[in-house]
Amino acid sequence: MVRRMLAVAAVVAFGGAVGLAATTGCGGSSGVPTIDCTKTPPKSFSQLTILTKCNNCHASTRTNVGTADNQPDGSRHGATAGFDYDSYDNTKANKISAQDDVAGVGLHLMPPSDDPRWHVDGGGPPPTITEQEKQDFYAWVQCGTPQ
Repeated sequence: MVRRMLAVAAVVAFGGAVGLAATTGCGGSSGVPTIDCTKTPPKSFSQLTILTKCNNCHASTRTNVGTADNQPDGSRHGATAGFDYDSYDNTKANKISAQDDVAGVGLHLMPPSDDPRWHVDGGGPPPTITEQEKQDFYAWVQCGTPQ
């Protein structure tokens, strides 16, 4: 959360100049690491381990959005309906916003902070995403979204 607020403050303070200095890749937004697709072949959709973690909330089988005070097992924990990453087509359709959120430059930092509203089934905080999982996802988004 602090990282996101600092990024927004920097863009406001510099009138967007920060965005000009940041790199963008094919399909990437300002602030998302650029992947050299000639050196980093993307994994296939089924090989992306990051999606297993995303699907704790962003799965089409989770239909109860839940509220701040009520997050029953099986709920989406506040995840917007339609932003589901358990199918190739839905993930591909939302790839840019998902990439931006994972990179911390989108509308929502993913996974969300350790706010109790977003604890996943069993009561623990959202899963941690490794740097390698992020890089694999960026490569998938920017290098052809192989199925």
